[in-house]
Amino acid sequence: MNSFTIKAFSFAIAAICWGAFSHALMAQENAFELKQPEVPPPVTKEKPLFELLNNTPQKTNSNTNNKWGSNPFFKAPSVPSAPEQLPVATVPEPTHLFEYKITAIWKVNDDFKALISGHIVSAGDRINNIQITKITNKDITVKQSSKLKTFRLGTLFYDFQI
Repeated sequence: MNSFTIKAFSFAIAAICWGAFSHALMAQENAFELKQPEVPPPVTKEKPLFELLNNTPQKTNSNTNNKWGSNPFFKAPSVPSAPEQLPVATVPEPTHLFEYKITAIWKVNDDFKALISGHIVSAGDRINNIQITKITNKDITVKQSSKLKTFRLGTLFYDFQI
């Protein structure tokens, strides 16, 4: 046998096999029935699109069963409830937050003076809402609403710390 005969023979076997295979495929395709789409009757009014919008009920996304099953992503709308009455917080009296820095202390005659946040003060003076009660060579004592507190030279303090 020459090569031409072998090629012709193998081609014939392939054609026979393909014919049987394609016949089986055609039989499967004919087993299914095609359904015709439902076409609504034609509307003969002046504004057919508006009639379609107004007459057809709106479909909502619901969790009802349909031909595909229930919708797993459907979330039922929740009805908001009346807001709860929260107790009204009492507002504390506003405090004035002032920052004070003791920059320098020096002695003049037999009395000490201090430089506090740019103010030159001596014992008995007031800055905002604090009173300077005592000044020594290394610290000062301040009073705010009957509370006393002592701070050293170079200290940064606030009125709420007293």
